[in-house]
Amino acid sequence: MYEFGLKRFILIIIRQSRVRVEKRKQDISFQTRTKEGTVMKDAGMTIVQTAKKLGVNCYKYFYDRISGALKMMSLADIILLNTHRRLLI
Repeated sequence: MYEFGLKRFILIIIRQSRVRVEKRKQDISFQTRTKEGTVMKDAGMTIVQTAKKLGVNCYKYFYDRISGALKMMSLADIILLNTHRRLLI
């Protein structure tokens, strides 16, 4: 009986260590390798979050900016427009 409990305990420890290793791999895969990469990732995430708050499709926004079409208003202009609208109400 004692031996069964010990085996079960060891299996639980092994499973927990596997979970920790997987979690560590996930954490590492979300990190950047350079400071420039971190800055770029943060900037991209900020643009995505701002676009989402403003109701702008971030994929269309990125395409518009990268392609050079510039048919969409900039996020800064949208923020200013929304601010002016709120002040007028």
